[in-house]
Amino acid sequence: MRSRFGWLALQLVCCFVSRDFIMNGYEANSGGFIEFHAKENLLFWLNPASYVRFYNLVAKGILTPSLHNPLILVPTIVFFRRAWQETSVSDRRYFLAAFLPLLVLFVLFGYTDEIRSLSLAFPAIVLLALNGASRFGQIFSNAESDQAHIETRVRSNVAG
Repeated sequence: MRSRFGWLALQLVCCFVSRDFIMNGYEANSGGFIEFHAKENLLFWLNPASYVRFYNLVAKGILTPSLHNPLILVPTIVFFRRAWQETSVSDRRYFLAAFLPLLVLFVLFGYTDEIRSLSLAFPAIVLLALNGASRFGQIFSNAESDQAHIETRVRSNVAG
């Protein structure tokens, strides 16, 4: 039992030494250890102009819509709504368990549209996307009626 406490004490000392070593490089930075951005987030998301932003992500002069721009957001919502319906209950629970705590932290501590703060939920998002990707044609087109139309044309060509 003494050796267990000894190892625990050694691990805690290593933890505090490494934390101190890492944090010393940032002690001259302004600001606090944690900054609350709930007010800035509220003002950003209530401003309609925030939803039509474009960024120079690829190169200067090549504008790319932000993730919350309607050009990206509307197809994404349509896709994930259908993918959600096709996903198993356990995968939905996994997504909710990963995403909801991060969403709360994002609202309080994230800054406006920094989606990277939700990165811990990306594996769950990919899992949902994979369920929807196999049905991509059914989501964004009328694939079933297209297939019936193709079969009808093939039958008429064979018969005629």
